[in-house]
Amino acid sequence: RHIDSVLFSSKKFLFENFENPFDFQDLYKFNRAASWIEIKEGRYESAQKMLENVIKEETDSIEYLSALQDLAICYLLTEQYDKFSKTAKQSLYISDNLPTKDNNYFFKVTSKKLKAYLYIFSDNNIPKGIKTLEDLEQELRKNDMMQRYRCSVLDDLSNLYLDNDQPDKYIQT
Repeated sequence: RHIDSVLFSSKKFLFENFENPFDFQDLYKFNRAASWIEIKEGRYESAQKMLENVIKEETDSIEYLSALQDLAICYLLTEQYDKFSKTAKQSLYISDNLPTKDNNYFFKVTSKKLKAYLYIFSDNNIPKGIKTLEDLEQELRKNDMMQRYRCSVLDDLSNLYLDNDQPDKYIQT
């Protein structure tokens, strides 16, 4: 219930303080932040509804791509693999076609993680998914700003190792 009041207050602030109150970029940001709070609280269906509402207005903006990537992850967390596959592929297409100036490191990293999940959950190619995550973890190891994301990749890897009878790698991770 707190998330609704925060969103309402944020949107009210937007409408009262900006020249163009219909700036979709700000609405994307608020709804994405709210959806991640819902995900952290385990309310995946609520987060999914927020994100689905956000992506109804397709744009070529970074905010749209971010919402699409978040929705793909939300579908993965709720084991909706068909929707995950479709949404992840759509976000990868957009990411691959972004102008270089917009295609920053964060979106590239998220795209690599989504590719790994596509290998695992859509193509049933677990070894290729594990290899993709291992490569991503090695890349993230070199970037101090991405250590939190690296922890997420390591967590995913450890679970994959354990689920695929690789206890030695699980212990090392």
